[in-house]
Amino acid sequence: MHDLIYLDRDDDVAVLYSDTRSSVPDIAEWEIITGNQQGPTSNVAMMHTLGVERVVFSPFSYIAYRLGLGHYVDPTTASTTGFMDLATRAWSPAICEAIGVDPAVHLPTIGQGHIGTDQGVDIILAPGDAGTTALGIGEKHIYMGTTGWHASIDMVVATHRREKHTLALGNDKDRSIAAVQVAGSAREEALRLFPIDGALPSGPSGVVALPTFFRERFPRRVETPGAAFIGVTPQTTQAHLHKAILEGVCLALSFDIEPNGAPLATVGGCTRSPEWMQILADVTGWVIEVLPDFDAGTVGALRFAGVDIPTPPPTAVYKPQESYEQEKDVFATVRAVL
Repeated sequence: MHDLIYLDRDDDVAVLYSDTRSSVPDIAEWEIITGNQQGPTSNVAMMHTLGVERVVFSPFSYIAYRLGLGHYVDPTTASTTGFMDLATRAWSPAICEAIGVDPAVHLPTIGQGHIGTDQGVDIILAPGDAGTTALGIGEKHIYMGTTGWHASIDMVVATHRREKHTLALGNDKDRSIAAVQVAGSAREEALRLFPIDGALPSGPSGVVALPTFFRERFPRRVETPGAAFIGVTPQTTQAHLHKAILEGVCLALSFDIEPNGAPLATVGGCTRSPEWMQILADVTGWVIEVLPDFDAGTVGALRFAGVDIPTPPPTAVYKPQESYEQEKDVFATVRAVL
């Protein structure tokens, strides 16, 4: 990801991509140019706060620099920094000028592939972790860990959606990510609030839950935490409410997935729950293929380097059995007004 690493400071200043302490500059059409929401975690904001000097944006770029191989960043990582014009795949002159950056002096060259050799070993700069993960799993997949997302690889995205992330890949393609704040963390809240002993109720729970226990990113950005439950009746049990939270995570992701019954690779700790994976298949309308635990990023990087390594076959398959169209309509209506 887009860590900020200064190259010429004696105190080896580095800032993690999740740091939120930087002040945010006012840059015209910043999010339109970059195709992503911008804020204090942007490298632009970090340099605006800490000063303009030569930098790199990732540990692997720093290693390449220290090996004497040059000053590089791959396009995927570059698109997360807040400096790159997503349409041109180059550093934006307007953004750089806004904070006094000379891209030829202060920023690395955007590129990927073979960048040199060290002691007879070829050094290949692969896409950032988001890109290599996509190469390792497949062009479309769902990840469900503590957080969750649906990711797809598409031709250049024409319309920017503020609630999504768009990352540049090679060959004029983008990786589009619809990320939800909660997945496994929502299950933890379900277990805390509505502990169950035994199986979940069959079929839809009858309750539509918006599991916004924390802030949310998709399908609508929400800064104020607060979950909601719609459709609770005197017959609703703890097990129904528990299941509604799991359904709510899947409903949120479904707004980026058009149902078509095709296989969809799914990874992450939440895939260990057969009940939840069946809900995911029912809500999205896709056949959920659960992949075993494997290092998708490493597999993708090896493939980028030309190594023929297969993605492991699925360990379980879940086909849609129930319809959640009514619940999806309720979710969309309530989310729009909250």
